[in-house]
This record gives sequence, C-alpha cells and structure tokens, in this order.
Amino acid sequence: RLWNNLDVDFKSYNVLNYGFGGAFIEDCIRHFDQLFSNINPTAFVLYVGGNDLSLEYSNRKINSLFKNLLKKIKSQFPNSKIICVSIKPSYHRINKFDKIKELNTLMKEEVMKSDKNSFVDIFKLFLNEDEKINTSYFVKDNLHLSKKGYEVWKKEILKVL
Repeated sequence: RLWNNLDVDFKSYNVLNYGFGGAFIEDCIRHFDQLFSNINPTAFVLYVGGNDLSLEYSNRKINSLFKNLLKKIKSQFPNSKIICVSIKPSYHRINKFDKIKELNTLMKEEVMKSDKNSFVDIFKLFLNEDEKINTSYFVKDNLHLSKKGYEVWKKEILKVL
C-alpha cells in the first residue's frame, strides 16, 4: 500500500498495487473476487501474515489461512506464479521474532510446493551483523518500510521475477 514508486521500481512489468493497510489474510480471501475479477495476473507478490500476528493466532492457524489464500489463487489463476515475501523483523514485533521465523518457515514450505513459485526471505537482510534490526529500513513508526527498505525488497523480488 505504501510502496509509492512501485511502478517505477518495476517499470519493465505491468504492476498493480493491490495492497491495503491493516489487512489480515482473511481480508485478502474475503475481497479476492472483488479485487481480481477483471484481470488475469501472471504473478502475485504476496506479503501477508505479519498483521495476523496481532490477532494472537497460532502459527498453525495463520499458516492454514495462508494455505487457503494460496488455494484461492491457484483455483482462479492456475498459471500464475506466486512470489511470497517473508515477514520482516521490526521493533513493533520484536517480542515475536521466534514466532515470525517459524511462520516464515511454514509459509515457505507451503508456497514452495509448486516449483513455479518463489519465496523471498528478507528477514535476515533487515538485520545488522549483530542481529539487531537495521532501523534505516523503517520509517519513524519502526513498522513500515522506508525508501531504503523498499530498495531491499525491490532487489530481492527482481531476482525471482
């Protein structure tokens, strides 16, 4: 939602930004038909699961919702590639680092069941050598990405596109 220069960063691609703030995976599923009724994407770049942590769901529950979203995509767009970006570390969720790492592993295992898909693991890239969060990748709220943070995402996503 906040990636304001997405079209410039991916100028070689016909991109549409369908991100919406505060979204949970259940919201993505609920609004899926409305969002994608008139297009036929060749690829989906997903960044989901982080907000679901605030619901105090178990990783098993979040991964189950993620599976349902993947099934919905594959059902309606069987030829589309899915690129899943891992949940990033942030000071906002610093007490959930272990949970995030485990959830990233579960989501990676799920998305990689198809060799057409990719998983972009940015978790470690957002940490310094001493395993502390690189604050330059975030705006003042320590949750949302700065331009520098989006540059990391751009570089990693372009590798798999």
